[in-house]
Amino acid sequence: MKKILTFFLVTIFSMVLISCSSSEEQTNKVKPKGEPLSPGTAQVEAEVLSMSEEGKVISYELKINKVLGYGQSASPISENTNIAAKLSRYLTGTGKKPEVDKTYNMILAGPGKGEEAPQKTWEITKFE
Repeated sequence: MKKILTFFLVTIFSMVLISCSSSEEQTNKVKPKGEPLSPGTAQVEAEVLSMSEEGKVISYELKINKVLGYGQSASPISENTNIAAKLSRYLTGTGKKPEVDKTYNMILAGPGKGEEAPQKTWEITKFE
């Protein structure tokens, strides 16, 4: 009787231990990525293919390697495609700008949806 009780307790303890470890693994897979993105924006990993400057406007061609997230109502971006983007006027004054042939984590403000969107290209609002 003592052997059966010991076996029963060891079995229950093992099951509890296994269930706790598996639920911990599931919790670790769903980690928040910090603050939510602003409406109409997308967070991407992008490579800068080319850059051109015309007056105060700095334009880029980006290759989207990976989409990391979207803000509410953002236009979708396909991975492994090239898009046009311009540097935000707020970043232009800082003197910092993405360099060609480098990959960055970027926040892009979208061109909006539909043909009535006033802005036709994405705007780089943050990069690191």
